Amino acid sequence: DIVNNGVIDASTSANGETLYLNPSSFTNNGTISVDANLQLGATTWSNSSTGLINVSSGGVADFYGTWSNTGTIQGASGATFNLGGNFHPADVGLASSGTNGTFTPNGSTVNLTGILDNTSNTLTFGSGSGVWNLTNNGTIQNGTLIVNNQTNGQPYLEIQNGTFQNVTLGGNLTLNNSNASLNITNTVANPTGLTPNNYGVTLSGANSNLYFTDAYNSGTSQYVGQTIDNTAINLTGAGAYVEGGSGTLTIGAHATIAGLAANSSNTLGGSDIVNNGVIDASTSANGETLYLNPSS
Repeated sequence: DIVNNGVIDASTSANGETLYLNPSSFTNNGTISVDANLQLGATTWSNSSTGLINVSSGGVADFYGTWSNTGTIQGASGATFNLGGNFHPADVGLASSGTNGTFTPNGSTVNLTGILDNTSNTLTFGSGSGVWNLTNNGTIQNGTLIVNNQTNGQPYLEIQNGTFQNVTLGGNLTLNNSNASLNITNTVANPTGLTPNNYGVTLSGANSNLYFTDAYNSGTSQYVGQTIDNTAINLTGAGAYVEGGSGTLTIGAHATIAGLAANSSNTLGGSDIVNNGVIDASTSANGETLYLNPSS
């Protein structure tokens, strides 16, 4: 175990230098300065109320393990945070109530690569959070998620690849990166299917995809397909597609899926599809094709 009450300096002019902190537990009550590369991978670790982790321009901080922050974590333009492991919104200053630690990226690149447990919280990505990237199969679990857009129209949560698990989506969501991939899954013991709350999803990135993963019902030992409802899903990117798993993908009565890519094709697929809503293949875009392509 390591307890830091002083200064740990991960700064060097040597190319490729990395400081590894990988004990079973670590507590930072002092200062960690990162100008190079920091791998903080203790099994459990905390940045206490007196702790400071400062990542300068060009520095890279990789977080692993189960971690918490009640102190200050700050970056600078040109710095990178790879937020892996397991943590909560309060650890990055995004709890909707209660006490937050301080997380100030200051223009850093922030990559969510681990599991962010959002239980009983409304997590908002907007001007207060700065821009984040969901990548490397990062996961947001539970609670309510709201993603706002910047003034340039780009989302504050850029999705490259990752998972929303048991999440209620509020507001609109955009997958604007080419080949962006988002799994939406519900894996509680006796699932009733995902019923998002009035959200819209736009797949504007070329070959971007939205995958509704089956939920596992432990009572029947069967995988249960999901229900899409209270939403409009617009496929505007060339080759963008929506797909269900091996169970039935049900389009609810208040859901619309529209293929809108000009001079290209979009696909709605999965094992079986039941449509109680609207599948819209009418568009003014020239050359648009929408494939309904169930695998069974």
